[in-house]
Amino acid sequence: MILVDYFCAACDETFEQMVDAPAPDAVQCECGASATWSPWPVMGRVKQNTVTRGGWQKPEHPGWVDTRELGEGQPIEEYREKRRKIREEIRWKENKNL
Repeated sequence: MILVDYFCAACDETFEQMVDAPAPDAVQCECGASATWSPWPVMGRVKQNTVTRGGWQKPEHPGWVDTRELGEGQPIEEYREKRRKIREEIRWKENKNL
């Protein structure tokens, strides 16, 4: 069962109804007329002709995950070892300040 919007031209209303998938193109409205399937309204808009190019930003602190080296072919074991060392260094600094 799926929830589908239908529009009745006779009573000028849109209503939701649970129907079996795939949804039929028309169902009977409470007023007795035939209501046709109506697509859901678009909830957001996209600005046309705008492109944002992604780029690299310097991490604010060493604990941020940076996978660029993995993408360049670094073995996963080296990456994990580097991350482990960074985590140990952060923990050491945190405990040192206590």
